[in-house]
Amino acid sequence: MSLLHSFRKAASNQGLSFSDQNQEDAHEFLTSVLDQMRSLSSLLQVNAANMNRRYICPVKRHLVFEIEKTRTCNKCGDQSKRKEEFTDLSLDLIPYGSVKEMLQEYVKESELEYKCECGGNTSGQSMAFETLPNVLILHIKRFIYSPSYELMKLHDPVKLHRDLVVSSNQGDGCYSLISTFPNINQSCYMNSILQSLFAMVDLITDIMCQKPVWSSVPEAKLIRSAAATPAPVSAKSSKGGKPNKRLWKNILYGHCLKEHTNPKEERFPNINQSCYMNSILQSLFAMVNLITDIMCQKPVWSSVPKAKLIRSLMAIKDAHPSSDTWNKMSLLHSFRKAASTQGLSFSDQNQEDAHEFLTSVLDQMRSLSSLLQVNAANMNRRYICPVKRHLVFEIEKTRTCNKCGDQSKRKEEFTDLSLDLIPYGSVKEMLQEYVKESELEYKCECGGNTSGQSMAFETLPSNVLILHIKRFIYSPTYELMKLHDPVKLHRDLVVSSNQGDGCYSLISIVSHFGSNGKAGHYICDGVHPDDSLSQTTDHWLTFNDSLVRNTTGASVCEKRRESSYILFYKRHNRKRKKEPGSSMPQLMDPRTNPFDVIRTKTGPPPPPGLLTPGTFPNINQSCYMNSILQSLFAMVDLITDIMCQKPVWSSVPEAKLIRSFIAIRDAHPSSDTRNKRSLLHSFRKAASNQGLSFSDQNQEDAHEFLTSVLDQMRSLSSLLQVNAANMNRRYICPVKRHLVFEIEKTRTCNNVLILHIKRFIYSPTYELMKLHDPVELPRDLVVSSNQGDGCYSLISIVSHFGSNGEAGHYICDGVHPDDSLSQTTDHWLTFNDSLVRNTTGASVCEKRRESSYILFYKRHKPVWSSVPEAKLIRSLVAIKDAHPSSDTWNKRSLLHSFRKAASTQGLSFSDQNQEDAHEFLTSVLDQMRSLSSLLQVNAANMNRRYICPVKRHLVFEIEKTRTCNKCGDQSKRKEEFTNLSLDLIPYGSVKEMLQEYVKESELEYKCECGGNTSGQSMAFETLPNVLILHIKRFIYSPTYELMKLHDPVELHRDLVVSSNQGQIRIVSMFERFPNINQSCYMNSILQSLFAMVDLIMDIMCQKPVWSSVPEAKLIRSFIAIRDAHPSSDTRNKMSLLHSFRKAASNQGLSFSDQNQEDAHEFLTSVLDQMRSLSSLLQVNAANMNRRYICPVKRHLVFEIEKTRTCNK
Repeated sequence: MSLLHSFRKAASNQGLSFSDQNQEDAHEFLTSVLDQMRSLSSLLQVNAANMNRRYICPVKRHLVFEIEKTRTCNKCGDQSKRKEEFTDLSLDLIPYGSVKEMLQEYVKESELEYKCECGGNTSGQSMAFETLPNVLILHIKRFIYSPSYELMKLHDPVKLHRDLVVSSNQGDGCYSLISTFPNINQSCYMNSILQSLFAMVDLITDIMCQKPVWSSVPEAKLIRSAAATPAPVSAKSSKGGKPNKRLWKNILYGHCLKEHTNPKEERFPNINQSCYMNSILQSLFAMVNLITDIMCQKPVWSSVPKAKLIRSLMAIKDAHPSSDTWNKMSLLHSFRKAASTQGLSFSDQNQEDAHEFLTSVLDQMRSLSSLLQVNAANMNRRYICPVKRHLVFEIEKTRTCNKCGDQSKRKEEFTDLSLDLIPYGSVKEMLQEYVKESELEYKCECGGNTSGQSMAFETLPSNVLILHIKRFIYSPTYELMKLHDPVKLHRDLVVSSNQGDGCYSLISIVSHFGSNGKAGHYICDGVHPDDSLSQTTDHWLTFNDSLVRNTTGASVCEKRRESSYILFYKRHNRKRKKEPGSSMPQLMDPRTNPFDVIRTKTGPPPPPGLLTPGTFPNINQSCYMNSILQSLFAMVDLITDIMCQKPVWSSVPEAKLIRSFIAIRDAHPSSDTRNKRSLLHSFRKAASNQGLSFSDQNQEDAHEFLTSVLDQMRSLSSLLQVNAANMNRRYICPVKRHLVFEIEKTRTCNNVLILHIKRFIYSPTYELMKLHDPVELPRDLVVSSNQGDGCYSLISIVSHFGSNGEAGHYICDGVHPDDSLSQTTDHWLTFNDSLVRNTTGASVCEKRRESSYILFYKRHKPVWSSVPEAKLIRSLVAIKDAHPSSDTWNKRSLLHSFRKAASTQGLSFSDQNQEDAHEFLTSVLDQMRSLSSLLQVNAANMNRRYICPVKRHLVFEIEKTRTCNKCGDQSKRKEEFTNLSLDLIPYGSVKEMLQEYVKESELEYKCECGGNTSGQSMAFETLPNVLILHIKRFIYSPTYELMKLHDPVELHRDLVVSSNQGQIRIVSMFERFPNINQSCYMNSILQSLFAMVDLIMDIMCQKPVWSSVPEAKLIRSFIAIRDAHPSSDTRNKMSLLHSFRKAASNQGLSFSDQNQEDAHEFLTSVLDQMRSLSSLLQVNAANMNRRYICPVKRHLVFEIEKTRTCNK
């Protein structure tokens, strides 16, 4: 109470109304508190600067956002924009409305009085979020003044969203509700505000972390009072209602404050632009094994005068944790002086290159090796150079003469690699670029002048791999320039060598900030010394000279893309510790390979009743479980990850499966048969909670058991994440991290041909019979039409099992969603309601010969994926795949690759200048057409056929007719085009420009008759699928300057062209559906429909047309099922399937009952209903100024020409 009284008194310095004992408005109190905190910002920044610190206002960082207000004159259209900062928004209450609707009402355009220079008196004002805050505070206006000026409260209810998506000019923000309070009686307005403020953990943490700045400032009494306020009501223990101090300490991130204090002692002062040296030292100290190795050999180098560099380095290491700045400055000065004996440039006061400094230090330490080895021999010791042991690796360079093929090999030692920067590339790509073959001049004995040189790692560094990114280059005028292009930083890296692969993880980054190499600033980011690579805390530190801050590895890799300069990767160390005098590994070490237990077992065999360590007894045909457990225990990283997160799952009752699993893991090396049998029995019982078949005594399928265990572990993820959050920890599902994978799929546009085999006929007694005769199912099919052939491949089969059409069971077989038709894996899935099995296409075609009922054939994919020269097409399709995503980084990388690929024939597109869009389009299309011959040959080798998409869809022919004006003789020729360039007609229309293009013109031409002029007319011989028209807006002036024509032209929405002959893919996961009252016929049809990606995409793109039409309930139900397809919510799926079957029964009532129905009749009914809605949806689309094209008609409908010939 005393503290609350002090806080209210402090808050009343600027708002005196809060000092009395009356009830006050909570929103006004909150606004006053935040404004006072912001007003202290300038004063605290000055105080922080005096302390060599930096102060950032927590309110501004976490709560402030900007709104852009645009005022538009209703008369002249003149606009003016201004931005305002807010800490909260006051929303007008909409009775029975939602928070989202009130936000929309706030930002929508409104009328206001405003006198414009044009004479207008009114303007429209619209608002939009320019930026978004960390915490968004919304105030609902519940108090208004009546006509008699009495303050009234509005009690109308509003809908409160748990989650809210807010759009801004810089992107969308997703918010979750963390605190809300009513306006209650008496003085609890302040308590409510404090409760809400304390719920903003990031804000409170930020204030506490800057305590040294505001603690001694008299004017900051308000902040001190808030920090001293005790735990809010929400931070109470469950017993006795007393404040839970431990919980409140966690809410305030007390442990984080401690981490903010200790790292300060590991800082280095900046002595005359020594940031380059400080950053290198922090990175060197992150190499624990290297530093430990140096320390262990201290007796060797401590007494050698020339080893001053090593002594200085270790002296700094010893003083690293201390807070004695003066001592550190002296040691740093000595170290720089020692490092300058061979590199004098480091002795002056200028900014130096961090990589050169690192290289110089390591080279000097290596050069001392011989001297220290001699000194060690004199002491009867052995000295091994730490740099050579931990950092040095060899690269084998192979030179091959291009004329005779003669090879010569040599090996070189390195301590680091300098990689050429690839804009928007990754570290992996730069490594690949380094070792790929290159051309060099070399005179061979055979007379050849050129050779190819390839490189490969002969050995890998045993501890740390250092990579240097070349960000500094010399310009043509020999000025040192910096490259600011971003690169992708891998947290983990696998490097191959001639002696095997090595797995490395990022532990430190040295970054450079500045415009060139002669100035700027270096900082270092590194793994926290208390962390390990296997932990999930991802705790890193940023060392900025004397400033040390906490951060995360993910944040570092994101922020240092444009500034990263030197990367330090540490090799994974999975060696296990052994107890003295024993060959058995420590039982509780999760990194221990369980199979090593058997290999290291020595001595006589175990006595009766005991097992060989590392094995399991077979309890009632449990070999399937034993085999799976052995395989899981071989996944060391998975086991380690589970063990590291033990505090999260150990106390959760639902995590019994994980506890049983780890209990078996702990008992794995033992030989206690009784204990193991008990643990295996408990584990099988726990695994049977969702899969009951594992609880009996029968033999089970090992794959099903494995899938069940992993699925249950994944299903616990949400629950354990909540528990971890309560413990201020983070939980990441080990199964998802180590076993789950995604494969990027290529989107293509294909059509589907549906074939129904009539297996049900009526007998002479009108009984429905089924034909079980086998048919041959071709995997590929060529269908001829009047307009050409179509090549199709089988993607799905609906099969029926049973004796007649009134009973039985339907299943569906389909291509695996991660497979493509051109792959050789032949991976298929069999969907039997809630049971999904893996199979192969060959097996399906063999097994379904007697039961196949409906066949789905899809057009072939292109054949360009494996042709190196088709890089342009691959880049284009990759951009198309990434088109719907919000990953800007990936898009920039893909666009860079596409421009590079497009520049192979048009070099002008490779630079950074603005280029002509029409020239770029023409160049791209011409390159794609030029690949046609090569791809046709490749397609023939694959027993396929390639048709150039550009030629099929864009190319058209124009027939040019030349007529002699004297004799009338005509000559005709045809030319192919992908686009037409039209002369601009000011204020004309596209139709007029086309007519001008094809109209007859005069040209000079000598005819055999003696005539000198001819008339030339043009006409379209054929028409394309897409007609591209280029309007010539750029012309050259008489002085040869490129000018633009700004004359307007009329653009037609529709165009009729006469001639002489007058698709993003939704990657859908194949998921299961429950069987609700014999609904297998519907489930199978839905699975097949969802395999028609283009059809689904077409329906989705026209959602605005059918979403609001009541009669289109069938389409809405269909898409709702499609959206829920990848989910595992069975209850939701059952509800959606029931609604869809009900909607499908409006015209076909037979589908509304609970009986088994015919799958083909159901499919036909659904498609017919969709087609019947076409007219209605076209009218609705016209009202919306849109156009609707029936997806069924576009993708599935085809015509058959029936010719009847009289035999007479």
